[in-house]
Amino acid sequence: MKQIYLFLFLCVCLLFTAFKALSQCSVTAFYDFGPKNGASANTSLTQNGVTMTVSNTIVSGTTMDAFVFNNTHKGGVNYGIYVDHGNTTGGAPGAKTKLSFSEPLSQLSFSLWDVDASGTKKDSIQVKAYSGPNVVTLASPSDFTVGTGGCVAFAGPGSNAFVGTTNNSPDASATSACGDVNLKLSGPIDSVVIFSSVRTGTSGTFSFGIGNISWCKNTNIPSSVAPGSFNFSSLNGQSANRTVNSNVGGVNVTISQQLLQGTTAQTGNFVFNDNHKNAANNYGIHLNQAVSNPGVTQGSKTKLAFSRAIVGLKLSVWDIDGAATKRDSITVNGYREGSIINLSPADYATGACVAFTNGNNFRAGTFGSATDEPCGDVNISFPTAVDSVIIFATQGFQGDNTAFSVSIGNLSFSNSFALPAGMKEWTGVLSGNNVLLKWSTSGEAQVKKYDVERSLNAQTFTTIGSVAAKGDAVSAQYDFNDRAIKSATGTVYYRLKIVDNDDQFSYSSVLAIHIKDLPRGSFALYPNPAKKSSVLNIGSDRNEKVELLVTDAQGRQLIRKIYQLNMGTNSITIPDLVKLGSGTYNVTVVGSDFRTNRKLVVVN
Repeated sequence: MKQIYLFLFLCVCLLFTAFKALSQCSVTAFYDFGPKNGASANTSLTQNGVTMTVSNTIVSGTTMDAFVFNNTHKGGVNYGIYVDHGNTTGGAPGAKTKLSFSEPLSQLSFSLWDVDASGTKKDSIQVKAYSGPNVVTLASPSDFTVGTGGCVAFAGPGSNAFVGTTNNSPDASATSACGDVNLKLSGPIDSVVIFSSVRTGTSGTFSFGIGNISWCKNTNIPSSVAPGSFNFSSLNGQSANRTVNSNVGGVNVTISQQLLQGTTAQTGNFVFNDNHKNAANNYGIHLNQAVSNPGVTQGSKTKLAFSRAIVGLKLSVWDIDGAATKRDSITVNGYREGSIINLSPADYATGACVAFTNGNNFRAGTFGSATDEPCGDVNISFPTAVDSVIIFATQGFQGDNTAFSVSIGNLSFSNSFALPAGMKEWTGVLSGNNVLLKWSTSGEAQVKKYDVERSLNAQTFTTIGSVAAKGDAVSAQYDFNDRAIKSATGTVYYRLKIVDNDDQFSYSSVLAIHIKDLPRGSFALYPNPAKKSSVLNIGSDRNEKVELLVTDAQGRQLIRKIYQLNMGTNSITIPDLVKLGSGTYNVTVVGSDFRTNRKLVVVN
């Protein structure tokens, strides 16, 4: 019997060890900014094979004072990205700092330093981490912690924002963590956008730091699929205006072309063939065009739109060459969420007949004697994930309007994001005492289920049902009947939580379904308790004016406003609650023949 127990104990130990090994990172890395001290943070850094590209843009009304690497916020001990800008009005203006990674990462960790407040000026930082095209919703304590001391607070569920509350006086102290926010995201994450601004309407300067950026690259990232490629050989001679599947399920590319004014298609334009690589039996998208006035204003745009963001995209453009007065000119722009990916010398290789100029442009220098030669070829490997590519083809010199041709081929990728379903339709309608919800999807092969969530205040949602995904890679239709709303009044809100096979999830847009009006003079407040503002829903059976009063516990009047109500349920926002301070307040609505009261709790 002892031998059996010993055997079972050893088996459990082995299983535990195996599980621990599987759960550990295969590669970990930490970006050290110390050697970059004083240098511009608009740059790229590579660690353990993963490149992080840092960029910064400002919103109108913002002045950028500094965007460099230094140790301003951690007193000589820790270096980070120092972001310092001024707002002319406060609130909407600000700066967007973007961290783009060359491949999706798991267990991405980073810190925000010195998020605090001074008087009426409150730092505000919103963090949007992207997994594919989906924004990761932050939830404490699994995704972040804030420094002790009360200098910064989370703005609330769904906001992804952190707001300064009190002053972090020892900003540069390495031991001061009062204004710090430490985030850890399970991933996969391929980019992070950090929007910084002054929360209130006050203007002034504002600075914070971004540091402690580390990650774990697990070789088995759950939301990616296998490497793939696109084979055009079976489409020889056919139009390229179509969607082509890769050898990996669910990953396809839709190809389209736009001929700009003054450009004419020649024989064989925009078809699949091997004209430029017939010796190698390699097929591509053949472009054959002529321009009436060569230059940047004429030519064609060929777009490759992928069904999901893909990582490690490689493609080739063949036979970029020229003659005395003719030079093929090709610009290759990869896009991720609408942003152009700038190519560096490490991202491409060219033959002797073509050279990189600027702005992702390649221009012929000499004439290639044969289309099969690699002299005019450009081979590109995009450094970060892309969801589309636009290739602009024209002639680089003025004065020669003869035809020119190139081909696009060798499309392959290392992996792709397994996205939740693409929502085609999401509608709701009141049917008797029920709300009938309908939605349709495309490309939902990676989706496990749809959780239907309902809210009475558009803030707090509760799951009321779950529908299993059909797993259709093309299209699917669903419906859900909410029968539990007979006692509801005003407006009811719905959204879908789309859960994929790896338990990653995203949300649909929110539907607002009007059920029935509140009785005249009756009102509800949400959220309650509230931080920034609260919405008052009030019913009326006529068009009338009412008076809104907010008083404190001593009966002192703090807010007084007149509102025009229409027949039905009306929504009134009570703003600027931060000015009232924490406490319990009386909200009163006074009509011509009614007076209604409710308690409102404010938490700052």
